[in-house]
Amino acid sequence: MKNKKLIALAIAGVLGIGAIAGGTLAYFTDSDNKTNVITMGHVDVDLEEPGWENPNNVQPGNKYLKDPQISVVDGSEDAYLRAKVTVTLKDKNGNDVMVDGEQLLPALSEVVDINDGWNPTPDADGYYYYNTKVSAPTTVSLFKVKGEGDNKYTVEIPMEWGNAYADTVLTIDIVAEGIQADNFTPQMDGTNIIGWNGVTAETYNK
Repeated sequence: MKNKKLIALAIAGVLGIGAIAGGTLAYFTDSDNKTNVITMGHVDVDLEEPGWENPNNVQPGNKYLKDPQISVVDGSEDAYLRAKVTVTLKDKNGNDVMVDGEQLLPALSEVVDINDGWNPTPDADGYYYYNTKVSAPTTVSLFKVKGEGDNKYTVEIPMEWGNAYADTVLTIDIVAEGIQADNFTPQMDGTNIIGWNGVTAETYNK
């Protein structure tokens, strides 16, 4: 009878431990949460030529105010600028102009001067580089403006252009590009920027 009581007590003790293990335990705890919002910036450049209208019946010695203005737009990050300038000369049928079996193609420097602040020597792809970073909102002119008042001009048709240029169409195409200035180091030659390390500019979708 005594042994039966001990067994009963032992079973009761086991059940008691089971009850404690299966119960709900409470601890001091805490929880917190943070949402980190990182808003990306952008580079935004514009190219305008205020007041420019394509002239007709151009003659040697004529002067025109073609003033390509490149702007780092308000809200843009600081940027380096470059402009690709392509010069073409076509006859009235849209063909290359040939003289003695060779293509007649004037250099940009024959008709305009690159403005101060730019590297005046283009790279192999025709890009001219602005030598300092530009903060928004700032506008820089690509071509040097000459003359005064109503006589200002940037383009001057050389007097040396004779009949080989008659009835031809001279086109100056310009593409303006920008790249972030922070965390970017352009290629340099002394104080002149000469490249963007092979970077190809993409269009920013506003």
